[in-house]
Amino acid sequence: MRLPLLPIFLSLTVPAMALAASAGAASESLEKLTANSPFAPGQGGNATGETASLEFRGVFTDQGELFFSLFDSVSKTSVWVGLNEPGHASAVRSYDSNAQTINVDHKGRSLTLALKKGPIVVSASDLTLPGMGPASPGSPAINPAASTDDARRLANIAAEIRRRRAMRQQVASPTNAAPAPSPRP
Repeated sequence: MRLPLLPIFLSLTVPAMALAASAGAASESLEKLTANSPFAPGQGGNATGETASLEFRGVFTDQGELFFSLFDSVSKTSVWVGLNEPGHASAVRSYDSNAQTINVDHKGRSLTLALKKGPIVVSASDLTLPGMGPASPGSPAINPAASTDDARRLANIAAEIRRRRAMRQQVASPTNAAPAPSPRP
């Protein structure tokens, strides 16, 4: 008994062709995914790697020309770059003063960086030191109990210094040292 070859051939080749077509589509999808990865720097999400190392730290204008401070946290270097100035690893292409952002070409990638906010620093007039009352302009209030304790502590330190100096002088004085031999005639 002879089996017809055409149905067997079709049953083997149709799934193989479908598998080959899906492999081609899968490799095309993989290429699209790697080109537009949501984890790649500068592609949405958080920037990581090389682009996270670049920070926009400042801007100023000199004679009508804008300059931008760019800091590379990997190499720990900072550079002031003019708008569209060539000759640097990073080139600032545009600046939005309202949003305080710049568009930068850095190592072949186009990045948008926001101005980094500096830390908040408390001024000395806002501080309350131990042993002092609340700060008031002109005359700080001193806690009398703290000043008595400080005076006693300073007196003890001064007494200890005097005691140690006296001990050093006794050791170094010539009365305690052995007499130097006198030259013989």
